[in-house]
Amino acid sequence: MLSYSLRKKKIRVYSVDATGIAISAVGRPFPAAAMMGALSKAFPKLSLKAVRSAIEDDYYSYTEQHQAIAEQGLKLAK
Repeated sequence: MLSYSLRKKKIRVYSVDATGIAISAVGRPFPAAAMMGALSKAFPKLSLKAVRSAIEDDYYSYTEQHQAIAEQGLKLAK
C-alpha cells in the first residue's frame, strides 16, 4: 500500500556526503552541519541565514567551520 500511495505523489530526493564534507573540513565525522545545509535546500523556507544562526547558537567550538560545512552541504546536495 505504501508504494502505491507514493506513486501518485511527486517526491524529491536529495543526497549529500555529509560525513565526507565534515571530515574534509574539521577532520572529524560530524555530519550534522552539512545535513542542516542540505535541509535548507530541500525546504526553501529554511534559509541558510537561519541555519547559520542556529549553528552560532548551538555550536560553541568551530562555529565558523561548521557554518562553512553547512554552506557546502547546501551547494553539494543533489
